[in-house]
Amino acid sequence: MTTNKTKETIKKRQKQQMALLLENLERIPIAQIACDKAGINRTTYYRWRDKDAKFQEAADQAIKKGDDLINDMSVSQLISLVKDKHLPAITFWLRRRHPKFKDRNAVMDDEDGKIMFTIANY
Repeated sequence: MTTNKTKETIKKRQKQQMALLLENLERIPIAQIACDKAGINRTTYYRWRDKDAKFQEAADQAIKKGDDLINDMSVSQLISLVKDKHLPAITFWLRRRHPKFKDRNAVMDDEDGKIMFTIANY
């Protein structure tokens, strides 16, 4: 039989684990890794999400923050490579950020060879 004190202890531990998990998701927005670092099973994480709408919202916000952090770090690394004159990085940046360098496929009219329209590859 579970006593009130035991239930309180379990709730306190779960709140601590949830808080640690949310911190981990803000740094690394991958559920499995965040769960491993928090010392909980992934199925526990998904059970918490299903049962607790506030936790689900907090987890979604933490994942968004984590995604933003990783995106910022990735752009920073890409810019460093561009500064180091790394040609693939320069090409990648220009093809995605500068309209003049976007990949395009031209569709030609068979009769007179005029370009009917172009399709940009993003």
